[in-house]
Amino acid sequence: MNTLSHDLQLDLVREASRAPSAHNTQPARWRFSPDSAVVLFEEVSRRLPVADPTGRDHRVGLGAAFEGLRLALSRHGFDLSDPKPPDDSERVTAPPGLSCIARSVLRSGAEPDPLAAQVTRRRTYRGRFFPADVAALDALHEVLDPAPDVTPVYDAASIAVLAAESDRASFGFLALRGYQGELYRWLRFSPRDGGWTRDGLTADCLELSRVERLVGRWLFVPAYFALLAQVGLHRPLVAEAGRTRTAAALAIFHRPQTEDRLLTGRRFYRFWLELTAAGFAARPMSVLADDPFSVALLRERWAVPASAAIINVFVVGVAPVSTCRSPRLPPEELLV
Repeated sequence: MNTLSHDLQLDLVREASRAPSAHNTQPARWRFSPDSAVVLFEEVSRRLPVADPTGRDHRVGLGAAFEGLRLALSRHGFDLSDPKPPDDSERVTAPPGLSCIARSVLRSGAEPDPLAAQVTRRRTYRGRFFPADVAALDALHEVLDPAPDVTPVYDAASIAVLAAESDRASFGFLALRGYQGELYRWLRFSPRDGGWTRDGLTADCLELSRVERLVGRWLFVPAYFALLAQVGLHRPLVAEAGRTRTAAALAIFHRPQTEDRLLTGRRFYRFWLELTAAGFAARPMSVLADDPFSVALLRERWAVPASAAIINVFVVGVAPVSTCRSPRLPPEELLV
C-alpha cells in the first residue's frame, strides 16, 4: 500500500529532478500508484533527436533520475525494486505526450544511502579549476583507480590532447545547423528567457562573462551562427580547451555494450556523486563519446575495450565555491 503523502511525493520528485540530463532537459515524470508501484515516464518532447539520435543519452538521463528518486526515498526509509518494463495497462494510460519507460515497487525498511547527502552539492562546473594539491590528488586516485568502469587520465599532456580533441569534435558538430539549432533551444542567456528558472543551460551555470552573454545572445541565433560556422569563426565562441587543461584528471566512463542504459544512468549518477563526496566538481565532455574519431582515439590510446561502450568523459577538478544551481521544473509538473 502506498503511504506516501502528496506533499512527500512532491519533495521526492523535486530531489530526483536534481539528477543530470543532457542539456538539462529533465525528461523524467512519475506516478505513485496505490498498490505501491512507482512508474517512470518520459516526456517525449524533451528528446534530442539530432544530438542523441539513438536516445542513448536520453535513457541514461532517465536512469539517473530513477537513481535520484531511490536516493531521495532512502532518506525516508524506503527503497525501490530494480526497474522492470511497464505492463500493458501502464502503457495505455500514459498521458498525452508521455511514454511509459519502467515500473518499480516501493519497499520499506531501507537505510539512508550515504550518497543522498551529495545530491544538493553536486553541480556541473564549466569554469577553470584550481590546482589540486597532494591531498586532493590522493583523494581523486581513491575514487578513480578502483572503479572498473572508469579509465582515468592524469598526466597534463594527455589531458591537453583530449581537450584539443573535444574542441575539434565540438567545432564539427556545431557547424551542423540542425545540431546547433537544437542546442540553441536549451540555451538561456538571460533571466528574461522564459525557461531561465525551469530547464536548459543558463549563462550563470555556463560560467559566461557579461560580454559573452551579450554577444552569445545574438551570435548563437542559428541563422547568424551558421554564417560564422561557414568560415570557422564559430570556434572562438565555443572553445573550451583552455578550461579543460586546468583539470586534475579526466575520467573515461564506460559500461558494457549490452547493458540497459537505465542501469548505465544509475551508475553514471552515483559515480558523479562519489566525485562530489570526495570534494571535486566535474563536467561531461559528451562529444568525445559521440564523435567516431574521438571514440577510436580513446580506444586506441587508453585501451578502452571493444566490449565497453564509452558513455562520457568527465573533466574533474577542484572548483571554487559557488551558489549557482541549474534550474529545475516545478515538482507539480513531474507527477502524472
